[in-house]
Amino acid sequence: MQDVARPDDSAERRYPVEFTASAGEYFRIWIVNLALTIVTLGIYSAWAKVRKRRYFYGHTRIAGEAFEYTSACPLATQIGSMHGSYRMVTDGGETFDARIAPFTLAIPGVLN
Repeated sequence: MQDVARPDDSAERRYPVEFTASAGEYFRIWIVNLALTIVTLGIYSAWAKVRKRRYFYGHTRIAGEAFEYTSACPLATQIGSMHGSYRMVTDGGETFDARIAPFTLAIPGVLN
């Protein structure tokens, strides 16, 4: 378990971390991903990653709340960039955005 302290609160708060996935359920996802990646000569691998991440994130809970993986970025060009933010919600229900600085996305071997 990892300790997480709120910046505006001097008292330490602990949030329980729970992983609810099962090996059998993940094995079925893994075997389908493997088969489709082989049959499509690797084309399906990007979707396989998304499927795997959705499963793992959806089964990870912090303080009873699950994560949701909702992002994928197919590149129409060999080099691109991405930026964004995470919408965060405080215990009091207020929201704020944690910004993600722009970063480069490139097909392996294109830049170097």
